[in-house]
This record gives sequence, structure tokens and C-alpha cells, in this order.
Amino acid sequence: MDVPTINTGAPVVDSFIMTMLTSSPQVNQQIITFKLLRAIGESLEPENVAYLAVEKVAELTGWSSAAILTPNAQGMMVVRAAIGNLLTDVGIHGRTFRTGDTQHITDLLGDSDEGPTYQKLYSTLSILISRGRQRLGVFNVENDAPFSSDDVLLAESMAEVIALALANAELYTQSQRRLAAQTALQEAVSTISYSLELPVVLNRIAEQMCRTVGVTSAYICSYEKETGTSTILAEYIGEEAAPAERVSDLGVTYYLPKKFPAEIALLEKGVLSIRQVDDPDLTDMRRAHMQQYGAQTALIIPLKMGGDTVAYAELWESRHRRTFTDSERALCQGIAQHAAIAIENARLFQAIREEHGRFHALIQSNKDGIILVSTDGRIMLMNAPGIAYLHLNGSSETWAGHTVQEMTRLLQPYAPQAAIILEAETTRVNLGNQEGGAGEFEIPPRILSWRNLPVMIEGQSIGRLILLRDVTQEHAVEKMRADLTHTMVHDLRGPLTAIALSLEVLQMLEQTPQETAVRRRQAIDRAYGGTQKLLGLVEAILELSRLESGHLSLNIQPIVLADMVAGILDVQLPLTREKGISLVCNVARSLPPLFADKSLIERVLQNLVENAVKFTPTGGQVSITGQLTVDERMFCIGVRDTGPGVPAEMQAHLFQKFSRGSQKERGSGLGLYFCKMVVEAHHGFIWLAHSDDNGTNIQFTLPAAPVEAPAP
Repeated sequence: MDVPTINTGAPVVDSFIMTMLTSSPQVNQQIITFKLLRAIGESLEPENVAYLAVEKVAELTGWSSAAILTPNAQGMMVVRAAIGNLLTDVGIHGRTFRTGDTQHITDLLGDSDEGPTYQKLYSTLSILISRGRQRLGVFNVENDAPFSSDDVLLAESMAEVIALALANAELYTQSQRRLAAQTALQEAVSTISYSLELPVVLNRIAEQMCRTVGVTSAYICSYEKETGTSTILAEYIGEEAAPAERVSDLGVTYYLPKKFPAEIALLEKGVLSIRQVDDPDLTDMRRAHMQQYGAQTALIIPLKMGGDTVAYAELWESRHRRTFTDSERALCQGIAQHAAIAIENARLFQAIREEHGRFHALIQSNKDGIILVSTDGRIMLMNAPGIAYLHLNGSSETWAGHTVQEMTRLLQPYAPQAAIILEAETTRVNLGNQEGGAGEFEIPPRILSWRNLPVMIEGQSIGRLILLRDVTQEHAVEKMRADLTHTMVHDLRGPLTAIALSLEVLQMLEQTPQETAVRRRQAIDRAYGGTQKLLGLVEAILELSRLESGHLSLNIQPIVLADMVAGILDVQLPLTREKGISLVCNVARSLPPLFADKSLIERVLQNLVENAVKFTPTGGQVSITGQLTVDERMFCIGVRDTGPGVPAEMQAHLFQKFSRGSQKERGSGLGLYFCKMVVEAHHGFIWLAHSDDNGTNIQFTLPAAPVEAPAP
């Protein structure tokens, strides 16, 4: 018969139901079934449905017990919900589940609640709960009195209602799980887009995995195949974690071959694995580790990228022994894959950041000015030398985004030439001429060489690169080269002129035999002297070249400084007697030997003494001093005269190449430079210690211990 629509909870309904209960057994069965459906249909949680069902069955029927049993992972029937004492042997329910046939058994003997020695008869109905071809479990009811055929039909109707409710609840649960899984995966995707900072991303993913699967803690660990090491990169410890589990492991590195050797092969293959603390096959090291931190179950998920395991996640459960469904495993692997992507993205980001850092450091450390301009005329980058060369204020960061027009406006007052050139180059490029340009302009005190080059990517211009190079020194060197040429020509012309004139005189004397041999000898002497002077200049230039290039080998040997000074002063005696100049040696013979190249140091002293004698007036004095420094690590040697002193404008350039004063007695400008190069080749130092109207004192140092000769 048709069951009328009922407004649940209304008094009219209860009256109607009571009326129907007095009708036929079929109507009574439908009403009870409807009441059961209404009661359990209010919940969509599978566990609640089962408990509500057995409670309502006992209430509506008065049967002594009711139970719902479902198979576990091993296929054994276990009680999911029950009311009353379930006395039936489990094997009956297993037979019902396997065959699908209702088991109706009467007059069974079982223990009574009244005591262990008192037994009573009871009957049982075991009915399959199924939906379509899917077997969900078994519905079991028991009663002290035998079940009638109507009771069997009622119980089978109830089993159908329970099957429908359980199927709907399971469908709802599955949809909720799918929604949760989709939400978790969406959150994982959102997380890796949230930040490129690896710790932030991995901590969020560890939390998602922990909450989604419902474990007590989650960890994400690196995996270095080459070294066999693993480091805890991120962790999330849930509120229900065991006290021992709350000890942080973040940043700890493990050597896997020693600590967890069984995991290496699984990680390499990318195989998900579960470790139970009571598993007899568990290694002692793994069991001890889990017991130390209170874990009962550990789910290990490899994180693979490009076919290789780059890390792995561990989900821990410390409350009880835990199994994971296929859907839970798949969900964890899906989230873990996003963790692998995050790790790879972070590594790529780190590599890019490091490369950017190296590029930025290279740009900033470059001594040339570098300006990168976008196609719309905005400055993308300008390094510190570029800012300094153009005499601009601010830093590289403050100039980013400004236009070239703003820069040229600032240059106009003090560097109009540079402003005009930059504006012209900008106009030329804007008109479509993408060719490079080059030239020079001056921004005192510098002369800058500039180049304007296109920046291309796959054939498309993305901007211009302006390079500024300080060529002030190059111009100075070029000027010095010109001065050198002029000086050398001037210095070489004197000896060559003397040689030429001497040869002319000799030629004339050959034509006039009556001339005396004295005049011939004078001409030959002048020619020979000029030749020697010319050779000396050439040899000095060659030696300086070898010293500058470091190719002059030093012949280090012990030298008695007092003897060397005495020999040099003896050479100067004829000239000093003629000028009335006295020579003084203040070098004690008790000094230890000096280790140096004797011939080079003799020439240094000879040059200094010759200069001193040259600039000392009649009646003056030239003295040489020599002593050890206080720490006895260096010799300090000085040459002092009583001449007019070095002109103030020459003092800063005294030891530079081709530096010559305006005095009448000035030389070629190579002598003091030669002295400087020789002293520095011995790891010493030479300087102008004193100079005024009363005289000049030049000092230099040489190491007291032997020095190594530079490689040839």
C-alpha cells in the first residue's frame, strides 16, 4: 500500500502511526521501516548512521540486541555499532557476508546476563547489507523468542533501509573527501605561488598534509643522493602530538646509510612506504628513532622531480597504529608533488638570485660606467662608476626608473658637451638608427670614452647599453709617450752631434796632415765619449724595461756596505777635488753584511752620489749614511748634500720616469726612476727624506735578510 506523506514531528503523525500499528502486519512493517528511515536519514556520517540504526531498531522492535558488522582490511567481520549483548558466533556473519543469504537460526544456547552458570535459549537473524552489487556488511538482530516469518521480512526491510542510509552516508563521505582533497591540492598550488622562500612554502605544505590526512605531525626532508644525507627542511607538529614528538628536529642532518639504510632503495625508486613501530621487519635504528619521538606509524612519501627523488615527506601518527587508504595515499602524493615543485622552484629561484647577485656585483665592481636604458628611454641600471663619472648624486637604486632626459638636464650646466652627445644619441636611436655609436667627451677632470650599443634578445632590441670608460690616464700616457719621444730625441741628439762633429774634424785633419796628433786625439776622445754616453742611455732604457716587466734576475750575495760606499766615493774624488766638495762616509764596518745584487745597488748609490755632487756648490759636502733600523730587519741608507734642494714643483714627481727639473744640470730623467725600480725589486722603499735651501737627503731601505730573486 502507499504510505502517505508525513510531516515529521507533528502530533497528527504520531496519532496516524498509532492507528496504523493496529492494522495488518504488512502495514506495521512499513511504518516501522519508515520510522527507521526517518531516524537514520537525519545523519550523513557513516558512524552515526550505524549507531542510530541499531538504537532505533531496538526501540521499535523490542528485540534484545541489534548490531551492524563490516569487514576489516583482513576480511574479518568486526562490530561497527551494537546495542545489547551480541551472542552470535562471528562465523555466522562471515557466512552471511560471503553467501548473501539470510541466516535464520533458532534455539541457540548462550550465557545469560544473570550469571555465568545460567544459560538461555535465543534466536538470531543475520542479513546481508548491500547496495546493488556492493556488499557493505551484515545486519544482525537477536531475541529471546524465535523470530516469525514477519520478523524476518521486517529485518530484511530494515537491512535495505540501513544499506541505503550507509550508501548515502558513504557517498557523502566520499564527496567530502574529494572536496577536501581538491581543496588541499588547491591550497598546495596556492602555497607554492604564495612565496619563493623555501622554508615558508614547505612549512605550509607540511601543515596542509598533517591536517588533511589527520596525523599528529609532518616533516619534509631533503635528499642528497651523492652524499647520502638528509636534512629536515620543514616540520608541523599538531595539537594532539605526543610530548616526545614535540621535540623539534628542524635543521638536523642524518646520514641515511647509517641511520635508515632500508629507506634509501625505496627513495631511489620513488616508492611510498609505511613503517609501523611494532613491525617485526623494522630495523632497530628506525624502531629506536620512532620510539624516541613517540611515533606509532610513519608514512614516507618520496618527492620526485624529473624522474629523480629530490626530497621526501614523513607523516607521523603517535596516538595509535594507523593505516592509510588508497585515496589518502594518493592525496598525500599529490600534495607532496607540489612540495617537490616548490623545492625545485626555490632552487631555481636561488640560482637566479645568486646569478643576479653575481651579475650585480660584476656590474658594480666594474671600473667602467655602465648605463642600461630601456626602449622607452628609462634608466634600468646605472652602476656607481657611471654615477661618479657623470658627477651625479644618488645611488644605483635611486636612478632606476628615471629618464635619460632627466639625466641630460642635470648634466647641462657643468658638462654641456656630454649632455649634447647623449641627447643626440637618444634622438638618433628614436629615429630608428639602431647602429652603435662611439666617441669621447670631457667632464673635468676626466676624459671619458663612450660607446652606445644595442641590447638584443632573439633579434629584438630591448634597450641600449651605454659604456663609459675613463681614458684620462691613457691620454696622459700618450702625452708622456710624446714627451718621451721628444726627450729621447733631445738626449740622443747631443751625443750624436758630438760624434758627427768629431768625425768631421777627423776627416778635415786627414786632409791637412800638418795638423798635430793632439787635435786628432781630442776628436777621437770626443767621439768615443759621445758613443759611450749614447750606449749608456740605451742600456739604461733596456734595464728599466726589464725591471718594469719583472724579467731582470737579481744576483743576491753578501755585501760589506762600508767597502761598497768607499769604492763609490773613490770614483768621485777627482771631480769633488776640482769643485772643492768634501765626501763623508758614515757607514760602520761593524754592520752585518747586506744581501743584495751588488752591481745594481752600486749603480743606485753611484746615481745618487753623482746627482748630489752635480747639485752641490763649491765648498759643499756630500755624505753617505748606513745603519740598521730599530727592529734590525732593514738597512736604511741615505745620501745627503748641501745643495739648493729639489724645487717644490718637482718633489712629488722626483722618482717618476722622465721627470726632469728646470735646473741647468738636469739629466735625462731616468736615473732616479732606475733607483726606485731597483730598490723596489729588492722589496725596499726609496723616498725624499728632506729637501730645502740647505740641502737634500734621499734615503732608501733594503731588507737585512736575503731576498728571493724574482723569476726570470
